[in-house]
Amino acid sequence: MKLGEQGVTYLSFPPNFQTAENKAMGYVVDRQMKKLLAMVRKISVWSDLDKVEPRYFDFLAASLRAPYYSSEYDDDIRLGILKRTLQTYMFSGTVLAEEELLKNIFADAEFIPWYQYGGKP
Repeated sequence: MKLGEQGVTYLSFPPNFQTAENKAMGYVVDRQMKKLLAMVRKISVWSDLDKVEPRYFDFLAASLRAPYYSSEYDDDIRLGILKRTLQTYMFSGTVLAEEELLKNIFADAEFIPWYQYGGKP
């Protein structure tokens, strides 16, 4: 039995509380729990981005202010950027952030610091 299924609340009562009144109360609680669980599934966007429809990616990127995001990228790249946005902010300005940008957006590019190739900054 799962939370929200009919009769779960009533069956969770000890035998001495399994009365007709408590069965009616359990029925009402189960119906409301089912509605609540349906609403919770709709708002769990941030915890499960893989189930978000691609048409909402632009809205999510705007609310996160996702760096390097463009609605012109294909869905996989846009989803990857959304998933790594907070990590990108944490490591911005570091070599790791630059390598992530190159790997995800410019796949053929390579990051070489100026002091390694002998150039000027």
